[in-house]
Amino acid sequence: MKNGTYICNQINQADVVVYAIDMPSGLVADHPTSLKAPVIHADLVYTFQVPKLSLLMPQNQCFYNDFQVLDIQLSTQSIELTDSNMNYVTEDIIWSFYKKRKRFEHKGNFGHILIIGGSKGKMGAVQFALKAALRSGCGLATAYTPANGNTIIQTAVPEAMLLLDDHSSYITNIPELSSYQAIGIGVGLGTAVETVKAFSKFLKSISDQPIVVDADALNILATNSEWWSAIPPNSILTPHPKELSRIIGTWTDDWDKIEKVKKFAHQYQLHILVKGANSAMVMADGTIFFNSTGNVGMATGGSGDVLTGILTALLGEGYPPKKALILGVYIHGRAADIALSSIGKYSLLPSDIISFLPHAFLEIEKNASLISR
Repeated sequence: MKNGTYICNQINQADVVVYAIDMPSGLVADHPTSLKAPVIHADLVYTFQVPKLSLLMPQNQCFYNDFQVLDIQLSTQSIELTDSNMNYVTEDIIWSFYKKRKRFEHKGNFGHILIIGGSKGKMGAVQFALKAALRSGCGLATAYTPANGNTIIQTAVPEAMLLLDDHSSYITNIPELSSYQAIGIGVGLGTAVETVKAFSKFLKSISDQPIVVDADALNILATNSEWWSAIPPNSILTPHPKELSRIIGTWTDDWDKIEKVKKFAHQYQLHILVKGANSAMVMADGTIFFNSTGNVGMATGGSGDVLTGILTALLGEGYPPKKALILGVYIHGRAADIALSSIGKYSLLPSDIISFLPHAFLEIEKNASLISR
């Protein structure tokens, strides 16, 4: 151990670029690494065939800057037969269920979605969700907002329809829900007393539509834990880290966090997104999908509202919730990756992600067509 510690310290203190093969020496592949253990700090990890679990855990970012997966021609059949509840989402998984549009389909085939949200000073969140939903292919999109959202939404998103609450600054009621194929709720919603009451009414009004629960809708649920059982099974939850801690409590490390999310997802039969680099999608059945797209430029207010719109649109188009979550998170990150080359990490905005959604969808369309030939 002393020799290992000495060598690690010498490498880590050297003013050189460090490459690691498969894993940084000292970093355990599939369990938390002891803080006392000597670990090589790598600038780049060339990992073999598939990413190792530790490379996907945020707490290990201090041990490496980036990783690349190298295909060393291991048996893909053997990998597929390996019993594991964890998956790494690459484009080939997306191709396996991506829906190609047919010549005679029309807007009625692609779903009418509803976005419920907005409050005074937070109408931009609804704009982002609506624009992203429309760019993600839903047939029709409607928003339900406070009355002061009228001019804002109708001007910013003329392609969408709008229903207005009686109150000017926050939501106090819920519209008729039966005509929508999917619903996203929470973006910019706020937590006013009347809004909390309206959310309670929403839970009693929904039937079997798939829903995306985000932002303040999650915060309301976190303070009314008896309402969790009213969320329809297979709904999608998209909390950021603070919201997640309000739902499941604190965690000791990233492994503990994932286990607590798995338990919660199983208990209420929900699909929960754990946001971050290589976001983890924890499904109701216990399977976990780590995303391969996205970058740190997405770490800005509004990116989550964009994702809510994408996911709601995909649900409205008929994707099962599990597949909608996998595709939505992948396409959200891929659009940001494409934008990166011309905008950079520091200047990336949520509106840029929306602008590059067509590029991301087009890339999948082209590659899927090549594969099917």
